[in-house]
Amino acid sequence: MKRIFTILFVLFIANLYCQNVSFEATGPGAVSLNDRFYLKYTINANGNNFIAPNLSDFNILSGPNQSQSQSYSYINGKSTRSITITLTYILAPKELGKFVIEPAKININGKTYKSNTITIEVVKGNTKTTSNNSGSYNNQSNQNNNSSSGTVSKDKIYVSIIPNKRTLYKGEQLTATVKIFTKYDIAGFEDVKFPSWNGFFTQEIPTSDQVSLKRENVNGQIYYTAVLQKMILQPQKTGTITIEPAKFDIIILKQGQRKQRRSIFDDFFNSGYQKYRVSVKSRPVKINVKALPNPPEGFDGAVGTFKFAASIDKTEVNVNDAISLIVKVWGNGNLKLINEPEVNLPPDFELFDDAKITDRIKNTSAGANGSRTFEYVFSPRHSGTYKIPPISFVYFDPNLKKYKTINTKEFLINVEKGSGDTSQISHIVRGTTKEDIKYLGKDIRFIKTGKIKLKDKANYLYGSNLFATVYLLSLLLFIILFIVKRKHIKDNADVRLMKNKKANKMAKKHLKNAALSLKENNKNKFYDDIAKALWGYIADKLNISGTELNKENIESTLLNHNADAELVKEFINLLDTCEFERYAPTSKEDRLNEIYKSAETLIGKFERIIKKNRS
Repeated sequence: MKRIFTILFVLFIANLYCQNVSFEATGPGAVSLNDRFYLKYTINANGNNFIAPNLSDFNILSGPNQSQSQSYSYINGKSTRSITITLTYILAPKELGKFVIEPAKININGKTYKSNTITIEVVKGNTKTTSNNSGSYNNQSNQNNNSSSGTVSKDKIYVSIIPNKRTLYKGEQLTATVKIFTKYDIAGFEDVKFPSWNGFFTQEIPTSDQVSLKRENVNGQIYYTAVLQKMILQPQKTGTITIEPAKFDIIILKQGQRKQRRSIFDDFFNSGYQKYRVSVKSRPVKINVKALPNPPEGFDGAVGTFKFAASIDKTEVNVNDAISLIVKVWGNGNLKLINEPEVNLPPDFELFDDAKITDRIKNTSAGANGSRTFEYVFSPRHSGTYKIPPISFVYFDPNLKKYKTINTKEFLINVEKGSGDTSQISHIVRGTTKEDIKYLGKDIRFIKTGKIKLKDKANYLYGSNLFATVYLLSLLLFIILFIVKRKHIKDNADVRLMKNKKANKMAKKHLKNAALSLKENNKNKFYDDIAKALWGYIADKLNISGTELNKENIESTLLNHNADAELVKEFINLLDTCEFERYAPTSKEDRLNEIYKSAETLIGKFERIIKKNRS
């Protein structure tokens, strides 16, 4: 028993030394001149020799006041101790301005740690008493608060859509933030309607599910602000695009007029705060989108700042060996809209399938950052030395306001005969699988045994009617196969035609993924898959490039294919619904099923209309 306690003690001490030390300073970003506020230092370990920063720009009313909390846990034989020490100052500003509080220092286990720097802006005006965790402290009387009149002032609570740029190029990305500004306590939100972001390709920047209010200086006034939604927008058309307003019903807490006190318990059971519903609506925002300069050959809509490279897994192979070519684009820009680069393989190389696309993209306030990777798998069918020419990538850099072209290096591949060489077979054609081709070059056959039926040597097949019939049928069959194969090779070379043929198949694949997302109750992925099915089907079926893919072009092109105007309107409305419902707070399962069935039905109808029109 004594030995067990010794082991537990050693583990406990080791855990103290191995834990990651956190030393953090927190305080309000903005305060008014007559505010009192908290400056807190939080440490997750025992320390000594705390050295406070220079606080001469403020009056120190109290502090540092120390508090401590700790907890223990013993899970699966491992003992864990958690400790939190907080040092708190109560400060008051001396004058207006922006002040920087340098890091504090503390010694923990012989090592000195520094906190982060805090910047506090002091402005004029009063602020309200609040229960939010903003780090403020106000000792003014509530009777001086003019909000007790029972009315809600519109200039004390409003919502804004804030873009980081208002003029940009088509395909360039901007960040739009939906933000609430308030001087009241907020109890909740109802009937939330975010903008539909029409005219943009959208990607959401993850934000916290919990609305956290922070103090901010807005034109010399202190407001409590919170980010409700943050989006990356990439305009898909030129001209002026108007971002529609955001609309909310906000439940606020506001102190009402005090009633005559009848007992000493009135102040305890009646805080004097009442709930009010306030409808707020942002102003529409206009974005000016400029057309890209005349694009060079090879440009396919990539806009941003990118790097481009290619690599191959092997350059010494045998016939029929699989080779993997990796093409990677990375940087900041419209990565999700970048199409497969054109790779010119030698005629004797067979591409097994379409390129496998892998996205590693992170949406941040700086835009979409990350990489898009294309993997091509192919196989040589003959021995020899082959070259894969350089692969080109053309993009527009909005910072430099010009196009840039990046070329990869040339790849030289040496193919040996090996055991599976089929170079002596003259009729190898593109489209034969690796398994089918494996046995074509073998010329060893088993000797036939058993009874052999002999025929009279005088009976010749050559020159007979049967020979002539078989010969003519074989010649006719050869001509038919030759024509079909030439058409097949020509179709494979026509990328647009291949996309057109595969449009319905790819749409069904995205719909299948949407059905799986529906079963997994993954709402965001469900709407993303439905949108991919709708946009992808129209783009491939009507040969609309990524740079021209927008609702206006889709509508006009469908009408040119004799599609019913009501049907086209229903298709556009479904796209809008997907964009809106994706960011709605809740979506019922019946609604999701209805959207899925609508997408499936519309794609089927357009498939029949387009086929009929082309026939």
